[in-house]
Amino acid sequence: MVKYIFFSIIALVLVLSCKKEDDSTKYDFSISGIEKITVNVEETKTLRLLITKNEGVPENVYLTLGDVPQGITLRIDHVSGEPDFATDLDITVAKNAVGGEHKIILIAHSGDLVKEYTLEITVDKSLSATFSVFNATTYNPENASSNLLDSALIKLYKSDSTFLIGKPDFSEYTNASGKANFYKLIPGKYLFTIEKGSLNNIVQKRNVDGVIKGYVAAGMFRTSAEIINSAQPKAKVGDLKFRDLNADNKIDENDLARNDNLSIYDGEVNEKVIWLGE
Repeated sequence: MVKYIFFSIIALVLVLSCKKEDDSTKYDFSISGIEKITVNVEETKTLRLLITKNEGVPENVYLTLGDVPQGITLRIDHVSGEPDFATDLDITVAKNAVGGEHKIILIAHSGDLVKEYTLEITVDKSLSATFSVFNATTYNPENASSNLLDSALIKLYKSDSTFLIGKPDFSEYTNASGKANFYKLIPGKYLFTIEKGSLNNIVQKRNVDGVIKGYVAAGMFRTSAEIINSAQPKAKVGDLKFRDLNADNKIDENDLARNDNLSIYDGEVNEKVIWLGE
């Protein structure tokens, strides 16, 4: 009889122990607010995540991120909390981020319970304009690429008003390869200037009725044939071409301007090759 009671007690303890263990595994949580999101270059967007208790006694849920690619920065407002709680996930895309779709893992764990969620982020880097900038003062006809100019500042203006106050709407420096890209520009006409030190794409500047103007550099003469068929018959190979703004086949004060311009069309890339002079 004593033996029977002893084994009954042991069995009861095991049952209670298993029940307690089973009860602990019933705790569950979920995260909502995760959705596909598109972020432009140099933009920050925020997702509001809700961590809710499904069942059981709530415990702290800890959040971490994995597989974050270069150029994308993610910041969680609260890295842990007890459900129910909300947290903001800030997603920032830098210029060097790779365009296209990225899948980033959000890891949530509470005790032994671990859940993974996939964040689908699309980086929109629709290219609108690309500039290749050359130094006309170091012209080398045998190796044109040696004239590519890094660290030249390109300023884009959406209107005359922003140009007159000297406040560009977009700006970018050329890289070591003399290249600069502009993404997601709204279609329309833009004014632009490019400069590095004393070099500029508006050259031979002068004061015209109180306004500083110059000739718009439109390239470089590479052959004698180009000169003969141009509005600058006295030019030499290696000289800058100037834009004949009034199309009268001669370069004079009627062709002086404050800036160059480019047009952006939806779905097209405007490729500009610019030579800087003095």
